[in-house]
Parts: sequence; structure tokens; C-alpha cells
Amino acid sequence: MNLQPLLDALGIQENAARALADDLRGRITELHNRRRETETHLEHLAITRETVLRPSLSYW
Repeated sequence: MNLQPLLDALGIQENAARALADDLRGRITELHNRRRETETHLEHLAITRETVLRPSLSYW
């Protein structure tokens, strides 16, 4: 019984799955970075809102 065709097919599928996993890892990293940047931006917006709504304090 010649197992080589089966092993070749398994190798092709393994390579495709490995490439997809690598691509997904890269996309996950990119999305993680974008999420961190967005959360920082949201924090800055919240600080700005608080600053704008804070009653003015007069030191004079």
C-alpha cells in the first residue's frame, strides 16, 4: 500500500493550516494594537470631557 499520496495531501493541508494560523496571528496582533490605541483615545476623550465640564476654579 502506497501511503505517499495520503502523506502528500496531509502535508498540503498542514502547510495551508500553518499559513492561515500565521496570518491570523498577525491580524490578531494588528487588531490588539488598534484596540489599545482606540482605548487610549477613549481615555483622552473622557479626560477632555471631564475637563470641559469641570466648574471653572478662579484663583484670583
